[in-house]
Amino acid sequence: MASVDVVNGQIVNPMSDLTLPDRPISRQAMAVHRITDAMVAGKPTIEEAIPRYHGQCFLRGAQRQF
Repeated sequence: MASVDVVNGQIVNPMSDLTLPDRPISRQAMAVHRITDAMVAGKPTIEEAIPRYHGQCFLRGAQRQF
C-alpha cells in the first residue's frame, strides 16, 4: 500500500509498505508488480498496516481495473 499527501500541488510525505495479502500472489500479478510471496512473508496484513496511515483518505486499488 502507498500514500502521498498533495499540498499546493506538491507531493509530500510519501509512504509505502508491503502487506501480506489474504491469498497467494498470482503469477500474473508477480509479472506485473515484481512482488513475490517471499517478499511479503512476515509483513503485516493491510488491517495491521492501516493505522500507520490513520487520518488519510484511502482508495484501495488491489482489485481495481484501470
